[in-house]
Amino acid sequence: MYPRRSRRLFFFSWRFVPVLVALAVLFISTTAVLSYGTSKRGEEEEEDHAAVLRRFRDYLQINTAHPSPDYKSAVDFLLSQASEIGLDSRVLEFVEGKPLVLLTWKGKDPSISSILLNSHTDVVPAEREKWLHDPFAAVQAQTLLLSQYS
Repeated sequence: MYPRRSRRLFFFSWRFVPVLVALAVLFISTTAVLSYGTSKRGEEEEEDHAAVLRRFRDYLQINTAHPSPDYKSAVDFLLSQASEIGLDSRVLEFVEGKPLVLLTWKGKDPSISSILLNSHTDVVPAEREKWLHDPFAAVQAQTLLLSQYS
């Protein structure tokens, strides 16, 4: 008899975790811009886009690579972004020196199911010699952001 295999609903790899964090930051940043109204046109819309991109770049520039990740800067950044759009936040430490940031976005209808997005902020060391740019500079090249996290 063969052991029973568990069925996965989706494929997951730890390589994608930094991307999930970056997407969460981008989502929070974009939501903050959208919450100010959708009737903006032209120059104001470009300024909002630039602000979202600037916040995303600021986050990508935080060096959380091992062996000494800068958790404090990452946590401070996430807390400031959450505060700007009114999210409740808590910092927990189940392991000393390794903070967990818990952000809560309360909905209007508590009977609706919730969703949990989970990620981490630290990454493997960057092999700087293999990069054309500093991996933590978040250099913008046309429509791409070049960073270890993006």
